[in-house]
Amino acid sequence: MNWKKIPESMTKPAIINAPHRRTNGFTLVEMLVVITIIVVLAGLVFLGSGRLRERAWAATSTHSLRQSAMAIQGFLQDNGHFPETFDFDGGGSWSWQIRDYVGGAHASTWPPDIFLHPRHGPINRSAVPFQNRENLHHYAGSCVVMQDARENDPNDWKTLIRPLEATEPSRLILLGDAPLKNPERPQNGCHAGWWPLRFGAVAGDPNSPVNPAALMQAVDFWYQGRAHFVFIDGHVRLMAPDEITRRHFQLNP
Repeated sequence: MNWKKIPESMTKPAIINAPHRRTNGFTLVEMLVVITIIVVLAGLVFLGSGRLRERAWAATSTHSLRQSAMAIQGFLQDNGHFPETFDFDGGGSWSWQIRDYVGGAHASTWPPDIFLHPRHGPINRSAVPFQNRENLHHYAGSCVVMQDARENDPNDWKTLIRPLEATEPSRLILLGDAPLKNPERPQNGCHAGWWPLRFGAVAGDPNSPVNPAALMQAVDFWYQGRAHFVFIDGHVRLMAPDEITRRHFQLNP
């Protein structure tokens, strides 16, 4: 048999030279994946920075409350009674009454930083008339401990504002960084005290809460649903509405 040699080209598989398309840049899917990752990372960074900012505000607020409580105690020792939440006879708010215990009332620097909550941002003192800054502060006082003369019998109001020795310093709330909500004045500088928390509102069982739902509606618990409160003895507690009981405001529970 005469075998013919099969050409080598016929025994090798044919190679099809398909055109190769080279892409420049990312595909749509890759772009979407990258954008999603960036958005998630940005959200985590923003959330973390927000919490750090709140923690810094909380630390500043705690310091300011302690300093204010010390100034109020100085006023108490010199005058025999607490300042009023607001003196309607011309004395102004509690912060203005203790001005001599925080360095005096200097028009260019009033109010001092200890009366201003950092979450509201700095104020331009030079742009605000002094009479509008006179009673500006971001902290509210207990209307039970620091009562105002106009609301009581003028003959015995100083006996109602108990001296430190006649109270339980570790039980009674003095000030807090949870002012009353006021949509017209976001800085809440016009509120000297918690007006709803007085006398009849805190009567009854001293261990029962002071209507947490009403507190949340009326008072600004800004720090993750809680707020800082300084007691007469100077210690500060972070409290939620349901932790605040009538005994924190009652002179004689």
